Amino acid sequence: MFGLTKKVESKDINEAYQEFLDNPDIILLNADEYRDFETLHIVDSQNLPLRVINSDAKSLLDQNAIYYVYAILEGTAFEACRRLARLGFTAYNLGSQQYFKGPEEGLKKKNRKRRK
Repeated sequence: MFGLTKKVESKDINEAYQEFLDNPDIILLNADEYRDFETLHIVDSQNLPLRVINSDAKSLLDQNAIYYVYAILEGTAFEACRRLARLGFTAYNLGSQQYFKGPEEGLKKKNRKRRK
């Protein structure tokens, strides 16, 4: 009832990014702190830190949108999805940004080898 028992569903971050590009109803949401988002994030994603995803989030977010949530740490993304689901939003957990193989931007472009 009221999303309290709604299961958090996950998607592969790279496949989800393609879905995001094809569907204007999807919002790619980063749940890291603002400074971490500014350092490095997926192109065209928005930021809403986990600590502010509470009942006030209803006034900040579009209830009709679909949220694909990621973060630096998988646990942060999972908890953000859980909170969004409890608030009645449609949200999917994409897990950690470290597995993303697409375009990123920010103050620090990633300088690591790609995972295969």
